[in-house]
Amino acid sequence: MIRVRLYFLLALAGTIPYAAWALLRLMDIDLIPVLGHIDLAGSTYAALIIAFLAGSHWGNTLHRSHSSDNRVLLISNLIMLTVWITLLTVPFGVLQISVFIISLIVLLLIDLHLLRKHQISEGYYSIRLMITSFVIMLLLITGVTYGTRY
Repeated sequence: MIRVRLYFLLALAGTIPYAAWALLRLMDIDLIPVLGHIDLAGSTYAALIIAFLAGSHWGNTLHRSHSSDNRVLLISNLIMLTVWITLLTVPFGVLQISVFIISLIVLLLIDLHLLRKHQISEGYYSIRLMITSFVIMLLLITGVTYGTRY
């Protein structure tokens, strides 16, 4: 029980940068001391979290060593490469935010697949679903601000 609470608190804390990014954009604040441009900080953070989630799929799959789960390895790798290329080549804007959102949804669908195969717990999936939904809402708010500012 303590482990689940800790996981939930850490996952919730991980949403703080997304909330800050959305709030700062709504407040028309582009730069913050030390961190620099909020879009660079926010996009980089989003890419790091997506890499972390994709890596957790790798860890789970390799730990379980199911040869039928090679698709999980391929899809999570493809997602991370897509996010990385997008981060490097696509200017800040709705397209970049859309790639982040789609990536998070696909990673959540992989978690659903792992849940159905009894490779992750219902508690873990429930927390992932709640946190991912909240992050997607924050990214939508962030994305909406692009259309109003540039």
